[in-house]
Amino acid sequence: MQRPSTMLSMNLISTQLGIEKAIQAYHEAGYDGIGLWYDQVAAYGVDRTLELLKKFPIKVTHLIYAGPFNQTSEREYRLAREDDKEKLRVAGKLKADSVLAMTGPLNGLGQAEAFRQLNRSLRDLADTAQENGVRIGLEPLNYILHQDSFIFTLKDAMDIIEDINHPALGVFLDVYHIFAEPGLLETIKRTRGWIVGCHISDFRQTNRDVHDRVLMGDGVIPVRVLLDAFREQGWDKWYDIEIFSEELWAMEPRDFLQLAKEKYNNLWV
Repeated sequence: MQRPSTMLSMNLISTQLGIEKAIQAYHEAGYDGIGLWYDQVAAYGVDRTLELLKKFPIKVTHLIYAGPFNQTSEREYRLAREDDKEKLRVAGKLKADSVLAMTGPLNGLGQAEAFRQLNRSLRDLADTAQENGVRIGLEPLNYILHQDSFIFTLKDAMDIIEDINHPALGVFLDVYHIFAEPGLLETIKRTRGWIVGCHISDFRQTNRDVHDRVLMGDGVIPVRVLLDAFREQGWDKWYDIEIFSEELWAMEPRDFLQLAKEKYNNLWV
């Protein structure tokens, strides 16, 4: 399969650069997209970010993140959803395609209650997302990150998305998080029309900690197989390289950006 063109995005977290340096560096390195984090955008300023994007044209592929969805009182719930709606409005201003949704941990909730609150939250946010021209992508996380999520499988995420059945909702696929899920290739067949984003990296054969990802082809994930499966379900947009790695963060950003692009290109050889 031929390598997709103009479909490669680099996540802000992958280099540990601030917004200003990252947007310039990614643009100059030839990346077409960037995945931004809401907290950094808010701290830097939305208007200032928009000015940077005019100076160094690059597509904001997605904004991280809506959530968490684990509040234990109605007041906390309503405040959290208002915060999420502001994130959706900011994403619209940045012309991002999507906002990634991450559940947060159970926070003392029972699993059934947490799933009900997640369902309610996404229903409450869907219309705001649609009004701002973005989609919300629910991302299941690998269980090693159970302190950040109570959704661990694509199957569970799809059950929720299909139940709500709103066009502004979908799933955000991260090969690092879902690659070992039993029956994954069959579950991926359910995602046609529901994929709103894709993170790529690789899982070190001997994973030492939660900040130990490697670049595509340097680990045990069949990244190309999964990307082909996503494309078979109609995903023809962005692949965002998201790296958490003390070793790779220590690299000179310019060298890392070049190496990451080479690793990506090698997937399609």
